[in-house]
Amino acid sequence: MRRLLKISITILLTSTSTVACSQEGSTLLNSGTNTAQGNGLCNSNEESIFTCLTEKKTASLCLRRHEGNIHIKYKYGTNRKIELSYPENEEGSTEKFKLSTTPYPGGGENRIRFTIGKHDYYLYDITKTESDESGQYPEFKSGLFVLKHNAKVFSQSCRNDASITAPAFEILKEEEFKHDLGINH
Repeated sequence: MRRLLKISITILLTSTSTVACSQEGSTLLNSGTNTAQGNGLCNSNEESIFTCLTEKKTASLCLRRHEGNIHIKYKYGTNRKIELSYPENEEGSTEKFKLSTTPYPGGGENRIRFTIGKHDYYLYDITKTESDESGQYPEFKSGLFVLKHNAKVFSQSCRNDASITAPAFEILKEEEFKHDLGINH
């Protein structure tokens, strides 16, 4: 029931998108053009779970259903050149990605985490209720960040309305949400 409620809330609060980042942080963001549209860097036989458009690069988390199996792959780069693709093998790929959520007033935060070497990658979307003299309104943020030994080495906001879509909540295993990462989105 709790999972169904999370899925319902997420569907209401978010839209389709994908996020990615480089293994070594911002070093790969300095060249290229961001021309990804719709499904981001996902192939025609894949569904985007999250797609983040940065100034020059795209990060996509792609889902592929094949012969009763489910495969997930993170891709980062441009339509011309994928600079990072993880994991290499499809087998057991869903186990490499973990989902965590936490509620906020008027919304919440969703994260997908995966690890490559000493780097923890996080794709996130946040919905919060903000207010000013004209009243209350929802505020949406999304992006990605990378930690190495719990220290931030990379952070990038999405230019699009990226959000983690419902299939992630149905497929990925949940882990405890870490509030103490010291990340200010």
